[in-house]
Amino acid sequence: MWIIPWKPTVDHNRRPSVYLQERAEEFGRVLEFFSAPHHGQGPGSKERLVVFLTQLGFWDWELENLIYAYSSFEERVTAWEHDNGFGLANALRTKGLWIRTTAVKDLKFKRQAREGKRREVFAPVPSLNNVIAQWNDLLTRCEEQVLITAEEREVAIQSGVDLVSDLEKYRKPLLPA
Repeated sequence: MWIIPWKPTVDHNRRPSVYLQERAEEFGRVLEFFSAPHHGQGPGSKERLVVFLTQLGFWDWELENLIYAYSSFEERVTAWEHDNGFGLANALRTKGLWIRTTAVKDLKFKRQAREGKRREVFAPVPSLNNVIAQWNDLLTRCEEQVLITAEEREVAIQSGVDLVSDLEKYRKPLLPA
């Protein structure tokens, strides 16, 4: 499955989070590595899929963290909405974190100077959805190419063997745009 890179429409008042965009792209490169066909000296495609399955718990955890970074983005972006340092300090006080006055005293001037230049930052959900689609596709390839056939898994389960019938529990739903 070919993943088409997400190209945002240009809106000069909005920009995607560079941090989230880069994390999604980096994770996408990891998935591309495991999906890559055999190229001479490198490990074969089935070997890569087997190695991926041996590390499935780790990569699942990494993807869950990436999804959490996206889904909690709105909460984090509020830190940029305060007009001055004292607003930030008060927000932190509600969390039990008391800030020195000297750490925030000049922030009002700096933030007001940037106010006309400020752009809304958003989570680039299409980038994450591309990664999730790559992930789900990689799981399908593992099922089709390296796990025993569905029929063999079913026979094994019926005879009392403890095995995973499919990789469904690792699949991720796409996030709403």
